[in-house]
Amino acid sequence: MNDPGLDEPIQQTSKNVEQERKDELDFKKEDEQAFLNPSRWWFASTAFPLLAVRLFRNIMKMED
Repeated sequence: MNDPGLDEPIQQTSKNVEQERKDELDFKKEDEQAFLNPSRWWFASTAFPLLAVRLFRNIMKMED
C-alpha cells in the first residue's frame, strides 16, 4: 500500500539518517587522529633521533 504524499518525507528522513551516520564516522576519524598525533610526535622527536644515533654508532664501529 502506497500512501500518497509520503515518499518525499521518507526520502528526506533517509537522507538525514545517512548524513548523521556520515557525521558520526567523520567524528570518529577525527577523534582517532587526535589520539594518534601525540604518539607520532613522540616517534618523530624521540625515537627517530635515538635510532639515528644507534645506527651512526654501529657504522662508526664497522669502520674501526
